[in-house]
Amino acid sequence: MNEPRQHPFVPFDPRKAIRVYRRNLPHWRQDGTTYFVTFRLGDSLPAEVLERLQTQQQKWLQVHGITWDSSGHWHPAFEALPGEERLQYQKRFNRAIQNYFDSGYGACQL
Repeated sequence: MNEPRQHPFVPFDPRKAIRVYRRNLPHWRQDGTTYFVTFRLGDSLPAEVLERLQTQQQKWLQVHGITWDSSGHWHPAFEALPGEERLQYQKRFNRAIQNYFDSGYGACQL
């Protein structure tokens, strides 16, 4: 009988080459690195919370001279912002969403 093949965890190495491309989110690729996928169930973020966060994101972008559109055409203008401003945006809005997910809203089936 064949035993299951063990795959070691190989973390991202900031010294190795990476390939970055963008669709809805930035994707980083690095040969030989272990990947994981994060997802959420549809009821984990109520529509009114999502709408409020999107409105806040749109206002933040507007203050920084970026016009938001739902198709993602605002991404190149966002990427042109100084790194500290992009980090400020990501910390503010990613943290808000993660905190809400951590509150356990919805059926929590996973």
